[in-house]
This record gives sequence, C-alpha cells and structure tokens, in this order.
Amino acid sequence: FLYDKIAQIREGFNFISDGPAEETRTGLETVIWEEFDPVTLEDVDRLLGGLRATTCLLDPCPSWLVLASSEVTRGWIQCIVNASLSEGVFPAALKEAVVRPLLKKPGLDPADLSNYRPVSNLRFIAKAVENVVARQFSQHLEESSYLDPLQSGFRPGYSTETALVALV
Repeated sequence: FLYDKIAQIREGFNFISDGPAEETRTGLETVIWEEFDPVTLEDVDRLLGGLRATTCLLDPCPSWLVLASSEVTRGWIQCIVNASLSEGVFPAALKEAVVRPLLKKPGLDPADLSNYRPVSNLRFIAKAVENVVARQFSQHLEESSYLDPLQSGFRPGYSTETALVALV
C-alpha cells in the first residue's frame, strides 16, 4: 500500500528519477553499515564545542566545568563514546533522565494537568554519545542514498522552501 501511495504522489509531482521505483528499492538493500567509526580527540573537541552547557541533576559535575576543563576531560569522553560505539551498547546509566512537567503555554491554567508536557533532561555525556551516533547515522544515510531526494524534514540544509523549489 505504502509503495503504491508513494508512486502516486511522485507521479503527481512529475518527478524524473534515475529508474523505476522497484530498481531503487532493491538497490538499497545491498548497502550494509558494519560499524560506527571511532571518534578522535579532534572529533571530541568539535563535539564539545557544539554542545550547549546544560546540566542535568544526574550529572556528577556541572557541564560548564566539563567544557571548561576539556583538555583534561576530552580523553575520558573519547573513551566512553568509543566504548559505546564499538560495543554497540548505550549504558543503562545514560538512559536515565529527569522528567519535569512544563506548562505548554504561559497563559494556560497551571491547575489543569493536561496543560503540561513532559520534558526529559539527559546527562551531558548521554547527549554527547547521542550526537555522535546521530551524525554518523545521518552521514551513512546520505552517502548510501537511502534518503529520498524529495525528503526535506530532519535534514540539515533542507527546509519547506527547498522542498518547494525541488517541486517547481
């Protein structure tokens, strides 16, 4: 059903592809991702430079301190990230989060529980591992052509504007 629906939508766009949808689909099955790439100290430096210093109650020390002392902490961050990537395991302790209720809009009634949404705060190191995995996975999807050429959501450098331009 889904493949037929996608084919109908594409026909409506008058989209010219490299080949029939069947060929594209079977070609994707041959691309296999074996493992994550280990991170270098330079990767950790870029990672720490891109993360916001938001501390969770579960963090053993404030994230600003981890960032301020990155010359000392980057080595153990590299070890933790690489161990998680090579073993294919996200440590159970890093899966814990502090969940807080947040009022959806300032003007809503705080006495009504349906006006709240849960917000999860993760440990700083968990966000670092998550960031590395997301970057490498996105890179793999781009390089292996798994992403549809018309997909604009959740892709850096793409927006509704670029999607409209692609259709015109």
